[in-house]
Amino acid sequence: MDKVKGLLTLEEAARYLGVSKTSLRRWTNEGRLACHRVGVRRERRFDIQMLTEFLGGGDLHAPKMRIGGGDVAQGLSDMARQGAQRHVCLFYRDAAEQWENFKPYFLDHFNAGAPTVYLYDSSTPEEFSARLSQEGIDGDEAQRSGLLQLFSSRDSYLKTGSFSADQMIETMRGFAKGLIDRGSEKQLLVGEMSWFFTGAAGVEEIHDYESRLNELLMQMPSVTIVCHYDVTRFDAENALQACCSHPVVQLGERLQPGFYA
Repeated sequence: MDKVKGLLTLEEAARYLGVSKTSLRRWTNEGRLACHRVGVRRERRFDIQMLTEFLGGGDLHAPKMRIGGGDVAQGLSDMARQGAQRHVCLFYRDAAEQWENFKPYFLDHFNAGAPTVYLYDSSTPEEFSARLSQEGIDGDEAQRSGLLQLFSSRDSYLKTGSFSADQMIETMRGFAKGLIDRGSEKQLLVGEMSWFFTGAAGVEEIHDYESRLNELLMQMPSVTIVCHYDVTRFDAENALQACCSHPVVQLGERLQPGFYA
């Protein structure tokens, strides 16, 4: 009984790793992750040693992502050594998938005391705070501490009422420099790209802007940029161009090299 009390439930283990309960169930069913089965309902329980072994002794808050068996942070690190920059095109189909795909990046930085700037458009600060609350994070406190900064697309991408790749590159440079000056080892910049559909002047420069972000990251190797693309809204041509402007593409739990070179 004492041993059972010391085990984590499925929900607790998922929160501990920063992944979904669905992922944990799949990994145990596939035999990739060991677990205890307890009670007449054979419910899954996890101990810390099992989770540590599963992650290969790495960051306990970084979930497994399918890129050479590594996690998000390790996967991006491997790609960086191969010449790719930390610039991710994150595709999603709905708000729930958007958060599940993005959550590992945020938790990896937040749990390391590394700051994030999040530029929202399709979501709201209230929705984002609710997601954080589910992870046991106080969104207001995260903002007060400077670990999270939220800006709307109207205060970033479309600050002048239109979009300019030149202007936005300088805006992102300023955001990145501000985070770097905090003294953390890594920084995260995030953008929801649905502002493209506002029809504002200049939105056609989106892919030129994305390509030029790679040049910016050459100067700031500690920065990761994650760009959110709703594949139910972006047509095939624009989705392909997004793949071409990013060194890394994510769809579901798969990280793949993009077409940017």
